[in-house]
Amino acid sequence: MFGVGYFAVIFSIFFTDVAFCGRREFTRHIVTGSHEFPYLCSVDYKNNFVFACSILTKNVVVVSVSNMNQVITRGKTPRYYNDIGSLAVIAGSPYRNPSQFENLPPGAQRVKVHGFFTGRLALTEANCTDYDLTTFMKFKLFDTAPKINFGFLRTVRAFVMSRDVVRLPLMFKFKRLLLRTENIINHLEGPDLPLMTCKIAGWDEQTSRKVFHHVMYVPKPLCRIAYCGYNVDACFGFIDTSPEVCFKSAYWGGPCAKDTGSALFCKHFNGGNIFAILTTAINCEKGNLPCVYTAMTQVVSHYQKIFGETYEPSI
Repeated sequence: MFGVGYFAVIFSIFFTDVAFCGRREFTRHIVTGSHEFPYLCSVDYKNNFVFACSILTKNVVVVSVSNMNQVITRGKTPRYYNDIGSLAVIAGSPYRNPSQFENLPPGAQRVKVHGFFTGRLALTEANCTDYDLTTFMKFKLFDTAPKINFGFLRTVRAFVMSRDVVRLPLMFKFKRLLLRTENIINHLEGPDLPLMTCKIAGWDEQTSRKVFHHVMYVPKPLCRIAYCGYNVDACFGFIDTSPEVCFKSAYWGGPCAKDTGSALFCKHFNGGNIFAILTTAINCEKGNLPCVYTAMTQVVSHYQKIFGETYEPSI
């Protein structure tokens, strides 16, 4: 029959509100140093934090399309990809918006963005001004995000790798990554679901500090049920493809929409590797909705197609 982990996940999804009745604060673990989760970065617009990102290579970071598609000013038309020249990526900082200080914290680096790339789209300062991404991509899930909700920002110059600035830890070449990912998903979807947790870092809204969550795997049938209860449109074609997986915070509260683009680190994924990128986060898991992640197989595949480069393992 089913293992204890399966029932632990069911309890987490459907009964968290009972256990924490009346509780509204989020249980997030504050990271004390920039050298922890050194692959987490932040995107700023005119020296203001806008959303999270993850360092894939020395000059390419992963972001979510839904965050790039947010309007810059409420009630106005321009979106962040319409002003590429005002975007920058900050890495190596324990604060999400270190530009608020006179000088960047020790070890932090700020690099301007050259362009935004997703699917067949390449936007730079030369062609970004009037573009409307909603007419190019199919925004299916709740009309806020496309089916494949990630893209890449290429920076003007490369980051200098250091203790505080590190590429996503991923030791596999692509073919091996495909096999390993398929094996672990099949294992996690099995009836004897092991109770294993992973970690995802993000940026706290109140403290502006780097934080992380412990999250646990949610089998796809349970994840679909949770989303069907939230929005019937999500029942059709949602998380049907193998690159999409669900995780839910082991505590109250979870990653938020601005955290999409952050990376999921799993110790049990071949000794410690990035397993997936956060691509859907509804209401910071307030409604007990698991977050949806896109496996690194999809991310690496798109990177190689877009840039015509073979992804080289980071470790």
